[in-house]
Amino acid sequence: MRLTLLILLCVVIVSCDDVDKKGIQVDLNSFEAIQDEYPYESVIAANDPEYWELNYSLIVGAEVVFSSGTQCADVEDSDQCVSDFEAVSSITGFGDGCPPSYCYYFIKSQKDGNTSVVTNSAAVRLFLGEIDSKADAILLAISEGYVFSTTEKAIGAVKETATGYQLLMIKRVSDCVPVQVNRFLLSVRHDGTIEIRDEEIYSLNKNACI
Repeated sequence: MRLTLLILLCVVIVSCDDVDKKGIQVDLNSFEAIQDEYPYESVIAANDPEYWELNYSLIVGAEVVFSSGTQCADVEDSDQCVSDFEAVSSITGFGDGCPPSYCYYFIKSQKDGNTSVVTNSAAVRLFLGEIDSKADAILLAISEGYVFSTTEKAIGAVKETATGYQLLMIKRVSDCVPVQVNRFLLSVRHDGTIEIRDEEIYSLNKNACI
């Protein structure tokens, strides 16, 4: 899975020779496991587009990994509208994958026949508006380079709080000597502020580079 790429990098590219044993002190039972690679069904964008899609771009091109709404529903020449929309792409994006930045995400949205492209974390925050769902919080964290596992709850979980949401995710914090991935407890507030509540080493290789 693309969102668990950092975990695979740890296993395939480097040998994880040192793992922190202390552990972030949370009750995992109070969290909900993130079991879907693209859990964005409940995202409602701020400007209420008729259609939006999350694209994952590889060296060979981009593919749609999630979409919501109806494309070109109220446009007279729908075929041309679809063609014009599909022709829009981006050479930059957000997220973390295929170091050094050969892979990335970007969002395309459509409203009143106009197409908008979202390519960075600040734009994702504007696209989402108020962070009022778990899906919003997850997507915003992804835009900041955090990733999650769909099989290991300790690094792929979310829960709602009085001020927003908490997430358990990982992020690569160093690419070379050491290659280091840390585990994070994040708070994502309704206004889009992301706060690191706790952090620990998840994997570490002192003699490798990506």
